[in-house]
Amino acid sequence: MPTRSRSAACLLALLHVCMSTKALNHRILRTSKAGVTTTTCGLGIDCSPTPYTSRVIGTRTKQYSTDCLWSDQRQKHPPRLPGPCSSSPTKISATERPFTSSTLDLLLPLLKSPKQPELFLLDLHFDNHVPEFHPSHQLPHRTSSKALPLTEGESRKPRQKTTPGFLDHHHNGELVSKAMIGGALRHRVESIDPEFCDAGDEDTFFVADLGHVYRQHLRWKKNLPRVKPFYAVKCNPDPKVLRLLAELGNGFDCASKTEIKQVLDMGVDPSRIIYAQPCKTNSYVRYVAAEGVRQMTFDNADELYKIAKLFPEAELYLRILTDDSSSLCRLSLKFGASLDATDGLLALARELGLNVVGVSFHVGSGASDPLAFLKAVRDANFVFEQAAAHGFDMKTLDVGGGFCSDDTFEAMAGVLRDALDEYFPPHRGVSLIAEPGRYFVSAAFTIACNVIARRTVEDPNGSVNGSLAAAPSYMVYVNDGLYGNFSSIMFDHQHPVAKVLRSSGNFFYNTTDADSPESPSEGIEYSIWGPTCDGIDRISESVRFSQTIDVGDWLYFEDMGAYTKCSATRFNGFSDAHDVIYVCSEPAARAMMLNYI
Repeated sequence: MPTRSRSAACLLALLHVCMSTKALNHRILRTSKAGVTTTTCGLGIDCSPTPYTSRVIGTRTKQYSTDCLWSDQRQKHPPRLPGPCSSSPTKISATERPFTSSTLDLLLPLLKSPKQPELFLLDLHFDNHVPEFHPSHQLPHRTSSKALPLTEGESRKPRQKTTPGFLDHHHNGELVSKAMIGGALRHRVESIDPEFCDAGDEDTFFVADLGHVYRQHLRWKKNLPRVKPFYAVKCNPDPKVLRLLAELGNGFDCASKTEIKQVLDMGVDPSRIIYAQPCKTNSYVRYVAAEGVRQMTFDNADELYKIAKLFPEAELYLRILTDDSSSLCRLSLKFGASLDATDGLLALARELGLNVVGVSFHVGSGASDPLAFLKAVRDANFVFEQAAAHGFDMKTLDVGGGFCSDDTFEAMAGVLRDALDEYFPPHRGVSLIAEPGRYFVSAAFTIACNVIARRTVEDPNGSVNGSLAAAPSYMVYVNDGLYGNFSSIMFDHQHPVAKVLRSSGNFFYNTTDADSPESPSEGIEYSIWGPTCDGIDRISESVRFSQTIDVGDWLYFEDMGAYTKCSATRFNGFSDAHDVIYVCSEPAARAMMLNYI
C-alpha cells in the first residue's frame, strides 16, 4: 500500500473510532508535519470516560533529533521532525484556547501534506475492563503482523497480556520514573569534572518527573471525580508543572499579583483562577479587576469594604474557620471567619451590593485527620443555608487544600467524598473545587547536592551528639541548606532523608520502588549541614551510610517538590536559582507538552 494511503487508512480508522465513541469533543490529537501523537481516553483535558484506550501514533524516519528530556520506553528519541534533525518543526495543531477542537480539523491538514512520512499505529485496542478514568500505558505492542512494516533487524514478537487497572499502571509508571530520574542524575553528575569545572557547575540541581504530576491528576480524578483541582501555585510555581496542569484543564489558586500574572501569561482564562487570599493588597485588587480575575475570598468586614470600593463586581467566597489542629501548618490561626461571624458578614455583603457565590475553607497544609474535612463540609452547608436566607444563590464550594501525596490520600478523599455526597449531592447543582498543592508536586522533584567539606568528629567535645563513638563520625557540608531549598524543614516541618548518589566514583541511586534505609546501628554516622555561616543550618542531625562520604561526593533527597525552591533565599550570597532537569515517565503527558519544549 502506498505511504499516503496507509497513512490515510490509519487516520480514518482512528476517526471512525473517535466518532463512534463520541470523543470528538476531546483534544485527542496533536499534529505536526512529522506525525501525530494521540492523547485519548482520560488523556484529554478533563479525563472524561470513554470505552477505549489508545496509545501513540508516530512516524518512522531515518534520523531523530537528540532530546533526552522526552526519551521514552520504546525509542530513545521520539520522532518529531519533518527532516533530518531539523531544530524547528512546523506545527499544525489546534489553537491553544479553547481546549476543545475538532479532531477532523486537526487531521485534514495532515492528510493533505504531500511530504507526510509514513505513519504507524503503535497500538489501538479496546478493553471494556479498563477503568474509565485511566488509560493503560504499558509498553506499546503492534496490532497485527500485517498492519505495520518492520525496520531492518526488527523481529516480530507475540503480544503480551497486561492486567489493566490503575494500580498496575501506577506501579509501572513509578518504575519508569525511577529509571529516568536515576539516568538524569547520573548523566549530570558524571558530566562534572570537580578538578576543572567552572564555579557553579557543582551547584545543587533538581530532576523533575512531569509524569508523576500527570499520574497524580489521574489519581485525583479517580478518588474525587466531582472536585476540580485549582493548583496552589505558591507550593511550587515551576513553569512546566503549571503548563501541564493547565493542559489538563485544572484551575489555579493564586495568592499574589506575581502568581496571577504567571498563570495569565500562559494564556489561562481568568475564570480558571481564584485569588485565594482573604487579606489582599489594594493595588492587587485593582490589578485583578483590570485582568478579569473575579473569584476571590474574604473573611472579615474590612475586606468587604475594600472590595466594595475597588472591585464590586467580584465573585466572593466566604472563608470559614476550620479545625486544623492535625495539620503540618495551621492556617486557621490567621484566616477564616467563625460561624458566629458568618451571618453578620453575609448581611454586610448584601448591604454593600456584593455577590457572594460560595464558601471556602482550608483544613491546614498537610492535614492528617480525615474527619477535619467532614466537619468543615458540614459547617459549609450551614453557611450555605445562612446565605440563602440573605438572598444569595451560592453555587460553589471550595474545599481548600491539605491533601498529602502519600498513602493517606485515598482515606482522606473517601471521607471528603462521602461528606460531599451527603451535604452537596450532584442534584443540588453546587460546583466543587479544591486547592491541592503538595499533592501534585511533592514526590515529583528530586534534588542532588554536592559535598563541599567534611569534618571528622572523634571526641565528645567535637561530637554533634555529645557521646564518644567507637568509630569516627563525620560532619559533612553540602551546597544547599535551610536558607535554600531545604527551607521546608523550618517552614513546612519536613524531614528530608539523605541518600548517597555517588561516593568514591561509584553511583548508588536506587531505581526500585522499595527504599532500603541503613540500619540505625550500622554504617558510618554523619550529620549533614548547609553552606551558610548560621549554626542552625543543619539538614540532618544523624544519618548512617555504608559508604564513606568525602568531599566531591553527591547526596540526593526525594520528595523535594513542595515548598522548597519557592521559599529559598540568597542568604550569605548563595544563589536561590538552581537548574531543573525535566523527565517525563508518562507518554500522554509527554504528548501534551510537545508544543512547549
